[in-house]
Amino acid sequence: MLNEDTSAVCRELGDGLVLRTLGAEAELDGPCAVNAVVHGPGVGALLRNLSLHYPDVEPRDIIWVEDQGNAVSTVCGIPWCLCLDGVDLHALELGLVATLEGWRGRGLQRAMVDCFRERVKERGAHLSIIQGIPGFYRQFGYTHVLPLEGGLVLEHRQLPVTEHGLRVREATPDDIPSLAALYQGLARELDLYATRSEKVWSYLLQHAAGTGTEGEFWVCEHAGGAVGYAFLPKQHFGDELVVSEAVAERADAALAMLAHAAALSRERGTPGVRLSLHDGSMLSQLARSLGARDTGRYAWQVWCPDLAALLDTLRPALTARLRTSAWADHTGDLVINVYRYALRLSLEDGAVRSVVREPSPGHAHLRAHEDQLLPLVLGHRTVGELAGWHPDFLVRPGAHPLLETLFPRLRAFLYPVY
Repeated sequence: MLNEDTSAVCRELGDGLVLRTLGAEAELDGPCAVNAVVHGPGVGALLRNLSLHYPDVEPRDIIWVEDQGNAVSTVCGIPWCLCLDGVDLHALELGLVATLEGWRGRGLQRAMVDCFRERVKERGAHLSIIQGIPGFYRQFGYTHVLPLEGGLVLEHRQLPVTEHGLRVREATPDDIPSLAALYQGLARELDLYATRSEKVWSYLLQHAAGTGTEGEFWVCEHAGGAVGYAFLPKQHFGDELVVSEAVAERADAALAMLAHAAALSRERGTPGVRLSLHDGSMLSQLARSLGARDTGRYAWQVWCPDLAALLDTLRPALTARLRTSAWADHTGDLVINVYRYALRLSLEDGAVRSVVREPSPGHAHLRAHEDQLLPLVLGHRTVGELAGWHPDFLVRPGAHPLLETLFPRLRAFLYPVY
């Protein structure tokens, strides 16, 4: 249950408007009602369940604006833990953004995002992420970085109908240890992904029902135990039956889960199956072999409060890349000028020893704006791609090989944690 916060924020905005953070459980009614009106009852229930049951959500992560005592606009910080090449990164999602129609265009979101950004720094988060609408969040420093949604569509004529010899059944909370163990298989298929504690798994199996992220977990098993699972969200974009998460240890498990999804699609009258999975998943590979149509992807939007701190945290991953390359014994500085300041990476004997923020120098190995650098650091775009797209992404002659070694393209995908 939620603990009371005696230091809750109460900030006058003028004209009877007050920005607040959560102080007690009873105050949830107003923010939940706003989300129910703007996004639907399931999202109102989602805000309540995240506040009361999700691990690591704290009262000051719930932010809203009141007009004459009535909630009219909200945002919510949702904690994630990401793993990038073995390094843990903490992120706070800017979620459950909602404003009642009569209060839009009055700067309420800007006031709440300012408060939210303070919260990101208070929590020591390396990143903030959002699934938001195109264009709007650029004004707050967010840029599109990591793949989101989209995927592969299979029509009924392409879907397998086969006897696979495996059992597929709906999961229960008793399956949490097996699901968690299977999820660890993502570490072999992805360089950047969201980790899940057992408490997160408990939330997914026991507290998502009735919310906007409700869905079905299906377990695939044989006599020796679980060999795969799939998640089918209840709410999603498009008309197809959607599989938004799947892990298979064996090829026959991938076939069994795709065949089961096909059967559910026919049973429920949907026009086919859409896989919103990472490209390297076994189900994605199987779907491509069956002639699936690629619908493309949207992208997560990401903001970094401190690039120097992010790169410093990533030093073990950067060093590991150097140690397995032609730069294994390299010593020297790499200077990245982001125009308002510079980042100096000090390399010694193939290890990144320090990352320091300093005033912009007269020369640098790379000059790039912050919103161009973040896709590079998180492996979403390569040096060559960014240089080709942005005239002000400027690489010093001879610096390409070292930059490409430190910042390669990564296999990245974030499966939801709530």
